[in-house]
Amino acid sequence: MKCKSYLLSFAKTKGSIAAAALAAVLMAANATVASAQNKATESNGTEKTVIGGVDDLYGVDPSAEHCTDTKVGTNQTDGNKIVCLYNVGAKKFLSIGGLWGTQAALDVSPHSIYMYWNGYSKTYFLASKVAGSSAGLYMGIAWEKFTRKNGVFMDRGSSDGKNCRVTFEKGVDYTEKNKVYLVNISSQGYLTAYPDNENKICNYASKATEGTPEYKNQEWKVITKNEYYKLFSTTPAHMKSVVDASFLLTCPDFRINDTDAAKWEIGGENLPDDVKSHVYFGDKKMYKTYNIIGNTQDKDWTGRTEDHQQKYGQYFYCYTKGLRGFNIYQDVKVHKGGWYLLRCNGFSTANSSESIAKNGTSLANLFITVLGADGKPIKEIYSAATLDGISQADAETLGNTDEGAGIGRAFFEGKYENQVQICIDKAPNGKEISSDNPVTLRIGFYVDPTPDGKPAVAANELTAVDNFKLYYAGPRRNPELILDEESTDLRYLTEAADEYKNTVLHLNRKLNANMWNSLILPVDLTWGQMKRTFGDAVKVAKLAALTENSVQFVTVEPKNDDDVMVTAFEPYIVFPPYTQVKSPAYTVERFYTSAGEDNSEWLGKDYKPSSNEKNRLTKTVPADHYDITMVTLDREKLNEYLNTTNWESETTFDATGGGHGTMVCKGTMAKTYENGKIISDRDDLNGDYFMYKGKLIQVPSGNKENGGERYSYGLKAFRCWFELPDNASSEGKLSRVSLLIDGVEDSTTGIADIHGSTDRTSYKRGIEGVFNMNGQMVRRSCSLEGLPKGIYVVNGKKIIIR
Repeated sequence: MKCKSYLLSFAKTKGSIAAAALAAVLMAANATVASAQNKATESNGTEKTVIGGVDDLYGVDPSAEHCTDTKVGTNQTDGNKIVCLYNVGAKKFLSIGGLWGTQAALDVSPHSIYMYWNGYSKTYFLASKVAGSSAGLYMGIAWEKFTRKNGVFMDRGSSDGKNCRVTFEKGVDYTEKNKVYLVNISSQGYLTAYPDNENKICNYASKATEGTPEYKNQEWKVITKNEYYKLFSTTPAHMKSVVDASFLLTCPDFRINDTDAAKWEIGGENLPDDVKSHVYFGDKKMYKTYNIIGNTQDKDWTGRTEDHQQKYGQYFYCYTKGLRGFNIYQDVKVHKGGWYLLRCNGFSTANSSESIAKNGTSLANLFITVLGADGKPIKEIYSAATLDGISQADAETLGNTDEGAGIGRAFFEGKYENQVQICIDKAPNGKEISSDNPVTLRIGFYVDPTPDGKPAVAANELTAVDNFKLYYAGPRRNPELILDEESTDLRYLTEAADEYKNTVLHLNRKLNANMWNSLILPVDLTWGQMKRTFGDAVKVAKLAALTENSVQFVTVEPKNDDDVMVTAFEPYIVFPPYTQVKSPAYTVERFYTSAGEDNSEWLGKDYKPSSNEKNRLTKTVPADHYDITMVTLDREKLNEYLNTTNWESETTFDATGGGHGTMVCKGTMAKTYENGKIISDRDDLNGDYFMYKGKLIQVPSGNKENGGERYSYGLKAFRCWFELPDNASSEGKLSRVSLLIDGVEDSTTGIADIHGSTDRTSYKRGIEGVFNMNGQMVRRSCSLEGLPKGIYVVNGKKIIIR
């Protein structure tokens, strides 16, 4: 790790270049090789019972057995006495948000509830950790003076006891394997989820008609923390998605008046005496600083008004201003080995293109690591990712929207998402990870200083974060999927029978940041996987059409995280804003020749079946590669779409137009050259085009002068090229072809300038401005006011002014 405590030695999964002080340490860390030794068996703690998600959990019957003691309260640690309420209609958990930031709401992450048994009234109180609320801890019905209506809030006190009493009634769909209940609040109505409400609130209502969606939104499962842990034992192949473990985090979303925010520690050396006054909770208008986080009176907030808190309290977040050389973190105990993913919404003006040009690197990072027995981070188990960058001007503009709550609202809507991941195989003591032998993760974010503090940090330099999420992606798969650009074939996949379902992809494919690269893969990648690997602003485009002197591409625009953005075996060009990575090497020790758990035979070095321990085919993907979780290789498609002679994809894209010939986009899954020569049966790209540092470059056609050898160019694996026979010059000179993306063309500046800086965080946006149909910019802003009649292109879309 770094020498100074405020600098953390973690691998970058996207974006930033490690500080110079890291170099020696990371070189040592990257020498560590993670190995896959045997197939996954029952010894890894997985269960054969198929539990794919929360809906498969039975739930429990509410009883005193699951209630916390009044003396222990919300400090309860018994997993049988900590519960969450899961709504089977909305498929979300009861949480806190909405009006004032304390309304009963819905969240995809489980939220800890502590039940108290009221022996006198034979009812329950449902408490949450809103310890800073000046009202109380209980869920109950209260009058909301701005809307002049009653609502369900999570911060009611003992004085509201008569409105907080809860009873549970079995739902019509109740079975022993599906224990659903209606939650009756003080005989006034039933707790009801409203998933289509933009604020994702809950309220109370009369009992809905059985069998209707409204009735489903009134059915809840009471799930204990211990039962929820069963999801951690799901076999990877049966995992419908990663398991949300965010309930292990303390104050992950910086809710209003949550004094647990103080459990986020501030670390660093040579920090200013007033460092705590540089750390804020709230928004731009209403906030308090770290040094007074324990004060929960209304007067302790700067800029507070009741109107502002009522409207925007649910959007509060954490941010720093004018501060570098620090880390803000918390420690989290986990009881299961495998892959852990940390996500948050956040950005930093220290990572804007302007700041990178000034400082020489990005500075703000999200991180996750493991603590050793000495309580210090273990340098071999680390991961860090550059937070999204945003310009100072854009940050100011966003912060001023929604009466100063614009940044928090953007985070609430899921923008500026970041992710890191690590895999822990054993506890630091070398033993299996378990409830009796847990591992401590350290998670958080940090901002590096610049050497010698120059240039100095600006007073308004902003780093903002919110909505921390911790996910479990299952145990290490054995083997995990390797795709290495240096491989000259994929026989280790086609000749073996390993099942790669919901596995981890170790992808070694070097990409150039902030410019177009070609890409083809044998697996699908979703929008969520792409943006969490390469940043929110990643773009993907397909070949679409051909004109006399331009090649036209259209971008792929998925709507949801689960939508496929890169389809297996299809050739693309991809524009990643972040590409720098630091990760340990990974080795597969055996490629098995049978599916399932039979590990008696594997591929030998000659690619034939072997049981000889000394005759094993092994593959190592080098350090500094991308790790992408929940990836599946479809073997039927592999056999159908991959040519195993030249290792090209059988899927191609053709573009024609206006009698200008035909362009064909092709892709190779294996390196086409070895020892400086094109491998037999591989395309030599004579007269073809390929992507080089964002440009479309042509290999001369024919032979070199004086009857010399044939012009050729070799590609590494997972790249594409473009055949355009009609545009190749017989003299071997380069033809001039410009690129056009979504209707935006600029043949003079090159493709890298078309899409602007990394500060853009929407993959749907190109360079701002208005263009005519010749590709010329006629206005730098996107306003069409005052322009003459005609057809224009704005953000890649044609607009007609009549």
